[in-house]
Amino acid sequence: GSGSDGERAEPKPGKYVPPSVRKRMEEEKGGDKDEDGFETLKTRSSGAYVPAAKRREEEERKKKEEEKHKKEQDAQRRKQQEEQEKLEAEKRRKIELKERKEAEAAAKREELKKSRPQRFKEAAKAEIQVDEEKLQELTSKCADSIEDAKGIKALAKSAPDMFTEEELKTTQPITAVLEPLMKYCRRKEDEQVFSAVNRFAPLLTSLIDAAEVHRFKVKVLVAAQALAYQMGLPRLSPATALVEAIFDGLYQAEVIEEDYFFMWRDYNDDTPGKISAMFQLDYFLAWLKDPDSIKDKDGNEGEEEEEEDGEGDEEESEAEDEEEEEEEEE
Repeated sequence: GSGSDGERAEPKPGKYVPPSVRKRMEEEKGGDKDEDGFETLKTRSSGAYVPAAKRREEEERKKKEEEKHKKEQDAQRRKQQEEQEKLEAEKRRKIELKERKEAEAAAKREELKKSRPQRFKEAAKAEIQVDEEKLQELTSKCADSIEDAKGIKALAKSAPDMFTEEELKTTQPITAVLEPLMKYCRRKEDEQVFSAVNRFAPLLTSLIDAAEVHRFKVKVLVAAQALAYQMGLPRLSPATALVEAIFDGLYQAEVIEEDYFFMWRDYNDDTPGKISAMFQLDYFLAWLKDPDSIKDKDGNEGEEEEEEDGEGDEEESEAEDEEEEEEEEE
């Protein structure tokens, strides 16, 4: 026929095609056949037919997974709810415990008040209100002589005469003296406070002696702590609080002996701010109880001799306190 040898006319439909020609035609079309020579169908990536049994199995699997997930969520919610209920129950338990302890403490305080010696009850009843003009006059005189040692000594002689015997048994005259002293000591250095307290020592001692009240020095410390609280428990420095410097000054000036500081600590009173003040006095009381446990780096060798010399005085003070306690029991 016409044309090149490589080009052959397409056989017409229904016409016989020799096997060699048919094979070549199939190779040119690129069709896929199986081993038997039949043309294979191409499968699509999605939408393939899934048998009913397989589909039911897949649905059951998904259903089980959903049920499992739901159970886990329910269990998690129950666990969170239980934990929340436990927290609330613990919170209620703590509140009830706190209220019970406060009630017990209040009952104990009331019981202690009832069990106090008759002498203290009588002293409480005997507490009278001192004439305000007298107190103001004493406060003014102290403020005027705040840096005048001679003026304070003169006032130590005249101050007891300003009040009656009953008025001197109260702490109000002492408070009238401590108030200007402590206001003056605010924002001062430790040594300035000690010096000021030492100047006031004769006046404070004079009023304490004139009171003639058993363990009146404990009440003096109560008055000083109450004033410090009214002032906001100020600090002189990061290391020292005002109430600590005042207590230390009273001890150094020998106005109040060490045993009375521990009596004040253990004294069952409801003075506002006492707990906060005790925190500020923790170092001082620890040093007072055991000086060797808190050593001063600037200390000298003479301290040991001073401690030895003071042992006799301490023994005498303890003997006096024992006699006072025996008298009190009688």
